[in-house]
Amino acid sequence: MSNQTGNRQSNHQAQIETYLEEVKQQIAEIKVTRQKPNLSRKERKALHVLQQSKDLTFKKADKGNKLVVMDKNDKIKRAKSKSMTEIITSLLTSL
Repeated sequence: MSNQTGNRQSNHQAQIETYLEEVKQQIAEIKVTRQKPNLSRKERKALHVLQQSKDLTFKKADKGNKLVVMDKNDKIKRAKSKSMTEIITSLLTSL
């Protein structure tokens, strides 16, 4: 390897290190602010009380950015009903 190639690689390495140091410094200067809650204090307290209930279950809605609150017994009944429907459909299609 020639001396010129070595000098270019060394110079290139120094430029990369300088760039990385500048980026690190810029990242360190970024101020992270806490997001303002989108629920009032009263709403957060009500949600906490609901979450403590053993009879309720929470799930993200299939569409949109919403929360679905379901009674656990209803959820179990729906799951059993769906399972039975799938079993019956499967049996009927196999005949």
